[in-house]
Amino acid sequence: MPRDAGTQELDSDGSETGEGMEIIINVGGVRQVLQGDCLSQYPGTRLAKLANCLSGGYDTIFSLCDDYDPGKQEFYFDRDPDAFRCIVNVYYFGKST
Repeated sequence: MPRDAGTQELDSDGSETGEGMEIIINVGGVRQVLQGDCLSQYPGTRLAKLANCLSGGYDTIFSLCDDYDPGKQEFYFDRDPDAFRCIVNVYYFGKST
């Protein structure tokens, strides 16, 4: 069953899991939903860290993005959305297209 973007899977300790989780990214006004299991392929990257950062509090969140809306659970980046598409392609396809 598809999950609502507002829901999150939780570990037994109450923290979110990166796998199976969807994160909402807004880059330069362009909103995208990314899959946590895909992002976790590159665990040292900023996007992979976003998939697991909510349990770390706002200091952790704001160290990874420009802004965050807790009501929408949406991460904001003041960046070029066209350049960001190239980054997402690396996560999903292993190369920039």
